[in-house]
Amino acid sequence: MPKSCCAVGCSNNNVKDKKLSFHIFPMDPDRRTKWVNAVKRVEPDGSEWTPTHTTVLCGEHFLSGKNRF
Repeated sequence: MPKSCCAVGCSNNNVKDKKLSFHIFPMDPDRRTKWVNAVKRVEPDGSEWTPTHTTVLCGEHFLSGKNRF
């Protein structure tokens, strides 16, 4: 199944670049909140954006190459 990065302005997907890693949002509430805040995304109506169980973030958005901010 194709995966596309949820970061605003990022067009990375696993079809275009098979070597790029994709990370699902953590289930731990504290870590999940940190990821959501780091993505800085909002819904079109201005409300808070919430990732789904299939939302992913590509590895290019992690400083250390690991899935932690």
